Amino acid sequence: EATVRPHEEPGVDRGVPGSFVPFEVPEREAEIRALPPEPLALFLRYVPYEVVDRWAEWTNTAAATAQHGPLRRRSRIKAWRPTTAHEIYLFLGILICMGLHSESQVFRYWSTSQDQEDPIYLFTRFMTRDRFQLLLRHIRIFNPADFPDTPTPSEQRRRGQAREGLMPKVYRQVNGWSAHIQETGESFYTPGTGLTVDEAMVRFTGRSTETTTVPNKPTPVGFKARQARGDIEAKKAALTPTQRVVTTLVALLPAAVYHVFLDNLFASVKLFQALRRQNIGATGTCRKDSGIDEILVDEKEEEGKGIPWGKVHCIPTKDGELIQQFGPSSQAPSRARPRRATDTRNDVIPAVHQRESGAGGGYG
Repeated sequence: EATVRPHEEPGVDRGVPGSFVPFEVPEREAEIRALPPEPLALFLRYVPYEVVDRWAEWTNTAAATAQHGPLRRRSRIKAWRPTTAHEIYLFLGILICMGLHSESQVFRYWSTSQDQEDPIYLFTRFMTRDRFQLLLRHIRIFNPADFPDTPTPSEQRRRGQAREGLMPKVYRQVNGWSAHIQETGESFYTPGTGLTVDEAMVRFTGRSTETTTVPNKPTPVGFKARQARGDIEAKKAALTPTQRVVTTLVALLPAAVYHVFLDNLFASVKLFQALRRQNIGATGTCRKDSGIDEILVDEKEEEGKGIPWGKVHCIPTKDGELIQQFGPSSQAPSRARPRRATDTRNDVIPAVHQRESGAGGGYG
């Protein structure tokens, strides 16, 4: 799904000064449990042999199917031989090495220098470029039988239609390993009170209908994670699909009280109220169309010119569950850096968890 920013009308119902009831979040440090003594042992916890052995079986099945399809005269798949778990471990090691030592094109890893016969990258002694590209093209970390290349008539009819609770195909294909990674991570780490939710792009430049392009980003092309399944509280609050990412991720955590920090891609009055009903404190920056009080919207339009530096305006919501704060700047005038014309920083901060705040700044 596309990224959907919150769009809510400015609030007109506000509480009286002092009516805000802070949501108390007890401080709790994150816990990191004992890790395996060797890095390889830790790696094998995330990529165990039984998982890779299934990958080898599925990869061989997919490659055998491809061999029976229409082929070009010099197609690499004609030279396919069955792979093994050990070879896939080697393949993964090569991918990790490539990630650490980037080249503009794959063939450059197998090029040799002019003054010596040895390859620049020693892994080329163990796998040829053709074999690597064969594995890269045909490796399967999911059962191909569960995801046929030819869609059924019912799938064709549903194409282009949003289906509640069903992830796109490419995400379902990696969901098995993703779930294992999450379970393994939870066995080593328990989060503390403070959490942040932000978007990230997983780089991918192959062929897929699910890729997203965001220009002027460090990773401009790749996959964005979206709603994995429905959330009753999120539906009641009429949250956007992007905001539901927050409620879904929080629901996956061990049961506890948390304090979530968000940026204006997610934050809105509706989301903060929904989180409070889930016993989750939240702090974040908001845009003018995120449901904040109309007084703060007007002050934002004026860039806080009527607010002295070092002062913050606070307006509670009528139910006393949120406090909305706005300050003209978080820096002293003598040290303030000029804003660019494209700077979209917003100092409107609704909050459901109260802390001390510095002059000119606002914290939930």
